[in-house]
Amino acid sequence: MAPDTPELLNTNEVAALCEVEPDTVRIWARIGRIPVITLPGGRKRFRREDIERMLTPTEPTVQKAGAA
Repeated sequence: MAPDTPELLNTNEVAALCEVEPDTVRIWARIGRIPVITLPGGRKRFRREDIERMLTPTEPTVQKAGAA
């Protein structure tokens, strides 16, 4: 695969990475929680980088008391 070509995952591969059922991945795609690519014929694919970004924890933003 070329370096600038994103690695695409199918629904089952995303489910395995996220440790959820494939139906959960389908729901996430339908409600827009994860970006989805629809191929001709209706098959769904997901960019690995999008899934890894979703799985990467982020630091919570904490506001100090009195800060606005």
